[in-house]
Amino acid sequence: MLKIPVQCRKYPENDQIPITPSRESDLTDVPREVRSSMFLPSEPGSSSAGYEDYGSDLGEGVFELSSWDEALQRIKGNDPNKRYIAPGNRNNDAYHDVERMTDGEWEELGRDISNNTHLKTMHFSHGLLNDRNLSFFFRNLTMSCSLKYVHLNDNAFSSNGVRSMVPFLQQSNNLKFVSLAENNIQSEGFNMMFRALRDSLIYELNVSSCGIRSLEIDSDHIPRRLRNITLDTNCINTGGCRELAKLLQGGNAVMRSMCLRNNKLDDEGIEILVDALQGNASLVILDVRGNSDITKDGHIMLLTLVNNISTIEATLQSNHTLKVLEVDDDEIQAHINLATRGMLSAGWGNPACDNERKKQEILWKVVQTQLHSETRARFAALQEVYHSVYSDIDPRFLPEYLAEVDEFHGQGELYIALKSVMSVLVSTVNRKECIRQQVASCSQQIGYYFKRRRELKSQLEAIEAAEGSVLSAGTESPSTKRRREGYETP
Repeated sequence: MLKIPVQCRKYPENDQIPITPSRESDLTDVPREVRSSMFLPSEPGSSSAGYEDYGSDLGEGVFELSSWDEALQRIKGNDPNKRYIAPGNRNNDAYHDVERMTDGEWEELGRDISNNTHLKTMHFSHGLLNDRNLSFFFRNLTMSCSLKYVHLNDNAFSSNGVRSMVPFLQQSNNLKFVSLAENNIQSEGFNMMFRALRDSLIYELNVSSCGIRSLEIDSDHIPRRLRNITLDTNCINTGGCRELAKLLQGGNAVMRSMCLRNNKLDDEGIEILVDALQGNASLVILDVRGNSDITKDGHIMLLTLVNNISTIEATLQSNHTLKVLEVDDDEIQAHINLATRGMLSAGWGNPACDNERKKQEILWKVVQTQLHSETRARFAALQEVYHSVYSDIDPRFLPEYLAEVDEFHGQGELYIALKSVMSVLVSTVNRKECIRQQVASCSQQIGYYFKRRRELKSQLEAIEAAEGSVLSAGTESPSTKRRREGYETP
């Protein structure tokens, strides 16, 4: 293979691409949907079931299979086989039983869940929760040693409801997934929740459609295992991008997925994210579709991030960690997909991937996008690069590059490459000869001008001497003049 001197991005000390969770044994209880968003494989023999089916992994159906009263008794009794509580939607009897719960019953349920050591998933959605019943529910539910997945989507609570949840979020050290999507928690609620989770082991957070406008992220108190964040359909703008950049900067960044669809991002916000991602070795997924203020220039910035086509060295220094980068521009999306396709097909998620394999993945990008004439021409046109790729290659390495072109792209591309290479070499040779000729010409001109200088200096001295004689004659005294005239009289 091509021996290009690759300056690889720094990876963790164990030389593994960061994965989530850090150990495969942690995956036993992670729902399929969560695993999918993390780009982690499901256990052998499992299907690619959708989000609504993952309860079967935990020994329960999606919705309560028994009556609601029986479900409550099993939770109170700490039944080891009861690991999932979900009243379902409005088509389920359990849902309507929950609707009729009193404040005292919510308080009692919170206490029973807090005392339970087997319950792993809690799912209350579709309008069951509001600020009032949340305050009673979490009055006694201040911690849980077993709950891992909390879904409180599509309810009617605000930042006041989040405030009731803060002790639970701070003290439940097993939480892996929290979703508050489609609640009106706004910026205050998000910032409050994010601060509360700073010492937790949470992997994924979903706060889409929550009316969030501004973010406040403290770089010193970021949840250290937070891998995936979904912020779709909010009002996040350039200021929000500055805060999100804190999750992507530094050698300890672990964020794997960031979804920002349907916000208020513009080119300036994209530039901030691109700058943060230049040195990032963790983010795998970035979705910025649905942000109408991002222009073609912003999309080209993202394309250049994953494949800077200006030189081979620039391609090597591009971001090679992003595997899924979603934009609205179809043309640029096709080029982004081409630049990252090798990463997807090369088994990048394998924790046994060694440094040599990472290098080969990066070289794939060079071979496919730099050493194929038509592909490079398309990338170059978008990035306004107008010189040949071969003009920056040391002639000593050209045979290796040409061998790669022949092996991967065939003789047709090799012929085109040879034409470009010859043009570069001839231009280089002609340039050298031209410089030599100019040096010789300058040497000749130096001799001429030195000789000419002496001649001109002699002429100048003669003129000055003549002017001196005339001046002397013009200043003769009267007595000297009479004596001279007397001598001259016949």
